[in-house]
Amino acid sequence: MDNITHASFEEAIRALIVADPKNNAKGNALKNWVKNAFNCDARVSHTTEDKALGNRVSEQFRHKAPIVVFVCKKDLNIDTLRSQIASHAYPELETVLIMTDQEPFEYIVVLEYKKNEFSNWAIKTLNVASEEMDSIELPENADHTLEKTIQDYITQYDDEKISDKDLADRYKKVYESAGQGRQGIETQLFGIKYTIQLKDKPQSGEKSIVYKALGKDEYGSMGDEMMRGVKIGIELRKHIGQFSLPKEVLSGEIKTISIDYINAIRTKPFLLLAGISGTGKSRIVREFAFKSCPKYLQDKEGATPGNYCMIEVKPNWHDSTELLGYYSNLSKSYQFKKFVKFLVKAKMFPDVPFFVCLDEMNLAPVEQYFAEFLSILETRKHPKKADGGVDMSTISTGVIIEPKYFRELSTMSSAINQQTGEAFDQKLTDRDIYLKLFSIDSESDINEDVGSRTDLTTIGLSLPDNVIIIGTVNMDDTTHQFSRKVIDRAMTIEMNGGKLEDMFGGSKDLDYIEDEEEQKKWQHSFSQRYVTADEVLETHPEQAEDIKRILPERLEAINRALKGTPFEVSYRVLNELTIMVGVMLDDKKNQMATIDETILENIINQAVNNILLMKILPRIEGDAEMFALSEDYKRRMGVQYNDRLEWLKALAPDLSAQAPAPTAEAEEAPTGDDVPAGEDGMNKDRNISEGNDMSSTSLEEGVSSEGNEEIKRDYGHDDHPLTAKEKIQEMIDRLNNQDFTRFWP
Repeated sequence: MDNITHASFEEAIRALIVADPKNNAKGNALKNWVKNAFNCDARVSHTTEDKALGNRVSEQFRHKAPIVVFVCKKDLNIDTLRSQIASHAYPELETVLIMTDQEPFEYIVVLEYKKNEFSNWAIKTLNVASEEMDSIELPENADHTLEKTIQDYITQYDDEKISDKDLADRYKKVYESAGQGRQGIETQLFGIKYTIQLKDKPQSGEKSIVYKALGKDEYGSMGDEMMRGVKIGIELRKHIGQFSLPKEVLSGEIKTISIDYINAIRTKPFLLLAGISGTGKSRIVREFAFKSCPKYLQDKEGATPGNYCMIEVKPNWHDSTELLGYYSNLSKSYQFKKFVKFLVKAKMFPDVPFFVCLDEMNLAPVEQYFAEFLSILETRKHPKKADGGVDMSTISTGVIIEPKYFRELSTMSSAINQQTGEAFDQKLTDRDIYLKLFSIDSESDINEDVGSRTDLTTIGLSLPDNVIIIGTVNMDDTTHQFSRKVIDRAMTIEMNGGKLEDMFGGSKDLDYIEDEEEQKKWQHSFSQRYVTADEVLETHPEQAEDIKRILPERLEAINRALKGTPFEVSYRVLNELTIMVGVMLDDKKNQMATIDETILENIINQAVNNILLMKILPRIEGDAEMFALSEDYKRRMGVQYNDRLEWLKALAPDLSAQAPAPTAEAEEAPTGDDVPAGEDGMNKDRNISEGNDMSSTSLEEGVSSEGNEEIKRDYGHDDHPLTAKEKIQEMIDRLNNQDFTRFWP
């Protein structure tokens, strides 16, 4: 015990600080020090940025170690760190030490959930203040023994007193009551927890893993029943691993909504829905609004959600006045249009997604009437907080409407200040302005902190981060082509084809959801987390190096195929490809314990497929000469393709090769990308929405490998391309038949 000294502890801390951040063993010195000194497991994190705090806490806490040490940059927001610790705490947690990373080291606090030898030593030797924290206990309804709870459920299941769905619901309730924050796959559910352990360590044998996890030294009479819990957990994992997106999206219960729409919105809140008339482009926007509309914004007739705004574009729009309004010299006041009023309304309810549908968006030149918005969209960033940190909870933009026009609403022309002779200023809050614009007397559902702000009269109106702009697009003789400037700034989804019979029953999708919890899931599913690629890398450090290497390589290969054309891509496409990968990783990590190379490769392939369809192919058009490859260029590049489109098709991911049908062994203990479709999100995502028409994808919950093939048979017909490869082949066929081709129908 002589080595348990202040100096030896700080030597272990220095080893962490000077180590390469990419070195996975950088914390071993401290972990070994704690193990040798106190015979106890520990985790340690060197944390330098506020925006990475949530990720750092969840990374360390997923190991369920009793001791965790956070070594922080001196100006780090400790209150945020403590909040993250409190929300992610778990029953096994005993001690958290928070300290700075600059010498002389400053020891900030020891958080004691349970007293132990390490906390006693730290308080005495490091002279650090301590705080007693409420210990984290398992819920009472679990009778403090998950074994007994699960055994009761299994008995009822065996006696056919409860169904598969009932059993899944009960598992989920135990999770929700026992969980401290978003534990993702590290759940307290018996069957699920040990399913993950079996997947990670199959060589150890099922029973030994289960009994080790339960703290049992030898097998007992519960052995077979416990194993039934494991097997049921495997089967039910697809029912209960649904925490980041609404259950309808994850299970495929909604036939007209695909995960690709949501991933596109979470990548960038500006979508173009293209296709022939009657394919449901504007309808899908209404459906999003219905599903996410809270009760206090619902209309009595059930016709128009309060978070939905339809704006019909007119052919004579050549500037932004019909959207943003204008100052009238006649009335000496600003004329606020429906679009601006709707943005103000969205500002009042920041937790609810608000959808603007620009119907027939290209009836007028988009570059002219939408120019200000296109520019503002590129100013999106996470704002700085008063303490200098970054507020990752919101996204701000430049100003769309200057504050002076809102200040005019504050003046009362009928009341004159006798001393100055000027109109009286009412000093209106944002809530007051909202009520004025909509001619409302009162509104009780606006959060008091939100409504009391004066942003509109002091800063002006920026684009609220809960607003999603979706334009519907037809390509015919009456409409305008999109410039590459517009396509570069939007996510494009084509909605052609599909079976006509899928129309029946669709009216039920335009109904409000009564379950408030499900409403909140829908509301959360549209929130945007990332603005820059760097934020993705900081959130997913384990995958950061692979992302930085693979994504530029994939786009550079595409650029080689497009070299010499105006269709090459640059930083904006790489940034949004990285964000889409980050969005998919977020969902995956909520459903899986680990992300291996195969899963990451599948995610990247899906994201590249989507970016080809949504960002790259819509920019491409031309005749045979445009796509011709010279013999010299083919020789220098080492390729033998007939033209650039064939080369591009070869570079597009082959999604059909990503997920083989599960074997019997895989069904019993799924791992990685062998998890059956519908369980882990990735395989299901691929089958729900491999490609670009996602307006009528019908899935059954818990789809089997045979079900996946049926989906492909139903929707993979010639006039309904699903993947980037198939879309490029369509463009090649058009070029061969017409000597000209483009993405648009």
